[in-house]
Amino acid sequence: MSSTKYFKYTIIILLVLVSCYFLLNYLGVLGQSTEPSGQSPISSNSNMPTNTPNARGRGARALPPVRVVSVIKGNLPNQLTSIGTVSASETVNVMSRINGELISVEFTEGALVKAGDILFKIDPTSYEIALSQAQGQLLKDKANLDNAKADLARFIRLQSQGGVSEQNITTQQSLIRQLEGTVKTSQALYDKAALELSYTEIKAPIDGVTSLVDISVGNFVQSNTQILTTLTKVDPIDILFSLPERHISQLQQAKNTQEIAIEVWDGFLREKLANAVVLSINNQIDTATGTIQIKAQSSNKENKLFANQFVNVKINLSEQQDALILPFFAIQNGADGPFVWRVIEKKEGENPVNKNNKSPQSNLAPEENKENLNVQQPKNTRAGDTENLNDSNTVDKSPNAKTIVQRVAVKLGYRHQDSVVILDGVDAGDMIVTDGVDKLTEGSLVNIVDETR
Repeated sequence: MSSTKYFKYTIIILLVLVSCYFLLNYLGVLGQSTEPSGQSPISSNSNMPTNTPNARGRGARALPPVRVVSVIKGNLPNQLTSIGTVSASETVNVMSRINGELISVEFTEGALVKAGDILFKIDPTSYEIALSQAQGQLLKDKANLDNAKADLARFIRLQSQGGVSEQNITTQQSLIRQLEGTVKTSQALYDKAALELSYTEIKAPIDGVTSLVDISVGNFVQSNTQILTTLTKVDPIDILFSLPERHISQLQQAKNTQEIAIEVWDGFLREKLANAVVLSINNQIDTATGTIQIKAQSSNKENKLFANQFVNVKINLSEQQDALILPFFAIQNGADGPFVWRVIEKKEGENPVNKNNKSPQSNLAPEENKENLNVQQPKNTRAGDTENLNDSNTVDKSPNAKTIVQRVAVKLGYRHQDSVVILDGVDAGDMIVTDGVDKLTEGSLVNIVDETR
């Protein structure tokens, strides 16, 4: 055999041996322990991590990861929400009281006017003539009355001389009364003509904002048939909204003890438009919707609110002091009502007692699953220790401590945004699972991967 062929075979054999070495190493044959049979390759007190592929291959499984949040004690407002409509506190449709030609518009559309300001003018010519006619008739009737009174005075003087009979005096007195009636009629006609003349100037009855005008100068206006403009009083301004009838007792109680304040927000809940107070609660429930209507009033000096605007309303009924508060998404619902998963510590040999009823709640993890404690160890922890949160919300490094969960029934109070008041079931500082609840059972071992602050 030549030296060249010998060299080639040597290279091939070396490549085969190297390939076999890497293949066996990949399959774990070379990494297996050579300890005697019956002795566990990795003891529970070993410093070697057990969350390796070899450990998982021998039956170990990771603890379910969970996120937790602490029960806090604080003040939480009792707030209801609703959708409301802004309504002008006063609205007046301005119409003409007389017929005539419109000769001028005395305001700018959309402007704020004061009560008594002139808005429109109607041609007064015919009404001035009618007033002059009524005035002339009044003067005539007054002159006739004065003449009749003078005649009566002469008749009385002549009666003493026997020149006038009693019948003449009585007749003259009756004539005077007739003329007095005529004068009153003429006076009324004069006053009516003067009033109609005043109606040729259409004035604002209230302070408010004018609407657009649909009629132009030169058109003939008929009395009480056509709306010339609409005035809306927008400061103060009203907000109308409804609440379900189940809140009536809360509303009445709050209204009897204090002024109910509300917040008015825009339709997208991005900007707070105004603060308002509840004025009145309707005296009956709408049977079609099961709601009761409420009226509130707000100052509107900055003109942020417009009549018929849709707004979001937040009603502040009260504020509970020193309440136990949890995020609402931490609450779970079961057949027997709401509950939470509380994270507790259990040392080896202890049987945890539920705080609610002071009795054991479950049997914890079986003995054969002890090696699971060493799976998915957090960084900077020794094998055999499990990272736990103690009563002070700090990490517990006690040997043989386990992080487990308890199913705790809770009694809920009112909800505000994403928070809810817990009336019974937990204490301040308890750690409650918020994420990762799908695989939890009573007494499950868990791995806290994050704490929600």
